[in-house]
Amino acid sequence: MYSHIDKEFNSNKKKRIKRYSKNSKLKRIINQYNSITAIEKYTYNFEWLGVPVIQYPDDLLLVQEIIYKNNPDLIIEAGIARGGSLIFYSSLLEILGNKKSRVLGIDLDIRKHTKDVIRNHPMSKKIISIQGSSIDKKIFSKVKNIAKKFKKIIVVLDSLHTHKHVLEELNLYSKLVTKKSKIIVFDTSVHNFSYATLKKLKKNYNYDDWGKNRNPFTAIIEFLKKNKNFREDSSFRYKSFASNLYRSVLTKVKWNQLYNMNVLL
Repeated sequence: MYSHIDKEFNSNKKKRIKRYSKNSKLKRIINQYNSITAIEKYTYNFEWLGVPVIQYPDDLLLVQEIIYKNNPDLIIEAGIARGGSLIFYSSLLEILGNKKSRVLGIDLDIRKHTKDVIRNHPMSKKIISIQGSSIDKKIFSKVKNIAKKFKKIIVVLDSLHTHKHVLEELNLYSKLVTKKSKIIVFDTSVHNFSYATLKKLKKNYNYDDWGKNRNPFTAIIEFLKKNKNFREDSSFRYKSFASNLYRSVLTKVKWNQLYNMNVLL
């Protein structure tokens, strides 16, 4: 896609982000902020085109950059919630001008109010929804049959945020990601939370399986150890302060392109 950003601006941005990565005080403040806002359900305050989107505004901007630069014709999202993210992705694809592009959402329980909102929204023409578990083999088969009609696919994982579930999603949906495209995994920031914060979040969200060694980020680590055709896109690592995307933007690369997992460990 065409970029209006000049080389000097880009260079200064990269230097600034690199400086953030070495600032331990800043990292502590960011983690405190993310911990407090997670407990207080801060992301539930925002809407996109009239629909609750339940994401940090920073993350929406990051994902917008990914979508603009990759220009996919299909975005697959596991975890619909209130439907705002489907509307968000659809509106971006609409702006990019590919009339055949679509957003495919999967959720275990698509509630009536969510179905009604999506059905009556101007962006509904671009949205396909499937009800069922994202890791159910029959559901995945339906998704796969739809995906084979498209050429460039981005996958977003934002459903059940446990190590086991996310790892199963990664193993399944990585098969659908096209070369040089992305998998985006949400809620990996919990990996940096204190035990006290995790305890409160478990109570708020009923995630008994959350812990320092079992969360969406640990699922990514395990996945990357066995899948050398994916690597972390480190350009997003310290770009945003308020984010649920902690080192969780993965790029599909060539099979023979080696990746050193020590970078992540």
